[in-house]
Amino acid sequence: MNRAKPNVYDYQDAIEFLISSFEFEQSRTSDLSLRKWSKIIDIDAQNLILIFKKKKKLSLVQSTKISNVLNLDPVETSYLEAMIKYTYEDSEKEKRLLKMVLLELRQHTGRTVVVEDQSVFSHWVHMAIISMSKIEGFRCTQESIRDFLCDEVSQEIVDDSIARLLKLKLITQDENGCFKKNYDNTTSRNDAYKKSPHQYFEQVAELAKKGALVPAEEREFQCFSLAIKHDQIPVFKEMIRNFRGKVCDFAEKETSDQVYQFNIQFFPLTKRQTGNTLKMAIPNMEIHP
Repeated sequence: MNRAKPNVYDYQDAIEFLISSFEFEQSRTSDLSLRKWSKIIDIDAQNLILIFKKKKKLSLVQSTKISNVLNLDPVETSYLEAMIKYTYEDSEKEKRLLKMVLLELRQHTGRTVVVEDQSVFSHWVHMAIISMSKIEGFRCTQESIRDFLCDEVSQEIVDDSIARLLKLKLITQDENGCFKKNYDNTTSRNDAYKKSPHQYFEQVAELAKKGALVPAEEREFQCFSLAIKHDQIPVFKEMIRNFRGKVCDFAEKETSDQVYQFNIQFFPLTKRQTGNTLKMAIPNMEIHP
């Protein structure tokens, strides 16, 4: 009799989840040995045994491969990554913070699609169209989209964006010519350093300049700086991703009448000081005072 597929949200210990996942796959494939499974998830068999015995740590790099093999969605992947950090964290203070991240991630629901075709992020209109298709009472058609946007965009860009979204099945068109989005959330893969998403980031940063001129009662701009430990960066990133999920969930529960751009930015303002060396955020660059 096959075992039930493990739900990552039912676990707080990453190794227990990993062992349960192996046992589940083994119940589906009788000749699946630990050695064979170690090749599938790309971890040396001896190292995997040590990981199971908690004599060796499971790395975040290894977790990425595991997430792909287990077909975890982006939120489940974030949960697994946070769970790995929680499993090996010694500091009680950091464990409390990570436990809060795990609890909040469990509350995130909704169908999320990770877009591998980076051309979707070549222009901000793609994301705007997806969001516009959710607005109550708005006929999101090829002819009406451009007029509904605050910023001027050519019809050619709108048409190209619609064609791309349809091809990737991120939206569908009904019998009345109206577009509807197919997923609750559309995102790129976490930490994907590709050209297209960065074009998108630059474009929405320019839009934010115009957004700053909108009456205060119709927008909210918060900017601040804070001193942190370098080791806290992954936790901050998890909290920001989780916050984004909570905001999207809240928006999905209400009827909508317009589209807003939400930018969350977290980046270094200073060089990193390690002993007598100041390290830049750019890889392989150091400044020695």
